[in-house]
Amino acid sequence: MKSLRLRLSHLANKKVPLLSLLAVGLLGMALGVFAASITVTQTIFHGETGTYHNNTGVITVTDKGLGVVANTAGAASSATFPTSATNTNVNNALTAGDWFDQIVFNNTATDSLAHTATIKVNSGTSGAAGGTPLVTTTFALTGGGATLGTITAYVDLGTISITTPLTAYINIT
Repeated sequence: MKSLRLRLSHLANKKVPLLSLLAVGLLGMALGVFAASITVTQTIFHGETGTYHNNTGVITVTDKGLGVVANTAGAASSATFPTSATNTNVNNALTAGDWFDQIVFNNTATDSLAHTATIKVNSGTSGAAGGTPLVTTTFALTGGGATLGTITAYVDLGTISITTPLTAYINIT
């Protein structure tokens, strides 16, 4: 406690040059004026409003959201569910810079049947169908005889600019 009192008394006895006080004061005023002129504008981004799923009961669907395509790639429109806990991918033609929707399919039955997944994505709220259609694509999904694997679909929305909200319709037969 004595050393703290001693340090405070030494600090109080020091003389601070007037020029340094003036510099600190001017800097403080400049920062105050700068901080007063900053305007913060909040921008709220909305993703998808919902996903409508219609399936035959043997495949569950999980929408994993949106992303931006990194690399251009050709379409891969069919896949078989893996028999182990791994993943296989399908996609429509991907163009670098476009938005994509990532959808995961999980086979809940041990069938080896062929299924067709149709994905339609609408943008905005105008129009009779609840938005402007962006893309409709179809994938052939074949059961692998086990319930462990998944198939992930990357659906290129065909645009670099989207209007929210997005609505995805997924129909599996």
